[in-house]
Amino acid sequence: MRIALPATLLLTVSCQSPTLQEPLEWEDDLPGDGQAPSLEDARLVEVSGSDLTIAIWEGALSAWAAKRGGEPFSKVRHTTYRLATRNGLGDPRLVDGTGDEDEAGDGEGLYMVQFYTPPFEEYRRRLRSLGGKVFHYLPNNAHLVRMTPEVRRQVEGEPFVRWVGPFGPRIDGVHDLLPGRPSRYYLQPVDQDPAAKQRLAAWIRERGGVVHVVSDRGSFTRSTKIMPSR
Repeated sequence: MRIALPATLLLTVSCQSPTLQEPLEWEDDLPGDGQAPSLEDARLVEVSGSDLTIAIWEGALSAWAAKRGGEPFSKVRHTTYRLATRNGLGDPRLVDGTGDEDEAGDGEGLYMVQFYTPPFEEYRRRLRSLGGKVFHYLPNNAHLVRMTPEVRRQVEGEPFVRWVGPFGPRIDGVHDLLPGRPSRYYLQPVDQDPAAKQRLAAWIRERGGVVHVVSDRGSFTRSTKIMPSR
């Protein structure tokens, strides 16, 4: 038996297909001919557990746009994937030695996680739901995340994640704190709890450094002075 559906219902169903012809605009200076890219040329990513959708343009054009729910896409924004660390590293996909596996030991499961866009709260919530502990932001488009190897494999499979690599001594500049280079430093552990500050202070003392102040509140960078001994 065939059932005749009301015309209004047919119209509602037909409008559910995604519209890739949605006009887009650049937020900043217009490159090339000044025309914003088309959604047809983008990779659309939905962030699990949220209503956030990301449009990503890769290759010669590094750009993105975002939308939540039924809202239109934002203006298209340029981005860069250069990771600005103490060593001045560039794109971690292109620079040899960025996050080498042999650096993971001293990092104790601490990783750099780079995204295709600046990080949204929906990204952080997703990483936490997988078991990661998200710490501070790293320019550009990255966070420090503490996680197990199993969680790392899951994080690498998230479509909004561009690259994951260990955050080890050669990345964070810890080798600057060597005897024979006396100077004062302000240091901040990744974990901001008091126990982490005490562990960092003990690490410095074991290597001949002098810890002058360990703060009970606020940022370790403002309150702790460390002078490695000669």
